[in-house]
Amino acid sequence: MNSKNRIRQLRESNNLTLPELSTKLMESNQLKLSSDAISKYERGDREPKLATWEKLADYFKVPVDYLQGRSDDKVGWHLWEENTGYKQETIKAQISQLTKSGRISKDDDIQKQIGTAVAYLNGSGKTDKNAVASARMGISELDNRIHDDFYLDPSKFPKDNTINSTSKLFNASELYNGSLYYDDMHKEVYDHISDILQDARQKLAELENKTPNK
Repeated sequence: MNSKNRIRQLRESNNLTLPELSTKLMESNQLKLSSDAISKYERGDREPKLATWEKLADYFKVPVDYLQGRSDDKVGWHLWEENTGYKQETIKAQISQLTKSGRISKDDDIQKQIGTAVAYLNGSGKTDKNAVASARMGISELDNRIHDDFYLDPSKFPKDNTINSTSKLFNASELYNGSLYYDDMHKEVYDHISDILQDARQKLAELENKTPNK
């Protein structure tokens, strides 16, 4: 049994009685624990199951090993470092930069701040470069959608087959030579639409290469 866990310490620091914590755990984490059970956990008379440790840690917003008293790292920096490959200093620097730019609020929970910082470090944050990349990919999707939804005539497909721009049932010439298009749709019009969209995509690709990932 572990009598040095921090359940009581965290409960008291949040100004909660045993009955109040019992109620809040049920409301927020769907964790049904009686006051008596929590008291026994605090004293170390009973050991919670792993799932219970995890829900308690989630409620108090601390790592499980901190709650269990096996670590003094309340934020869980060592876990973030292990799981992301980024040093604590790197993540903190990114948080500072994002706070200055207004992407992160100082009032945000620290775990949310770290998660947002890691997303930016991984290249998936809301940056100029990612905005350009998203626009470029959106144009490709738009081109395919216009071609498939407006021009391809399903009645001209081989029986028992379906088709789209990525289908392996047809080669490129069959898809784009107009033979599978509706009779009242004009290949030259689609080609003109596609040329305009591909020109825009190329310009966005050039812009993406010039845009810093910040």
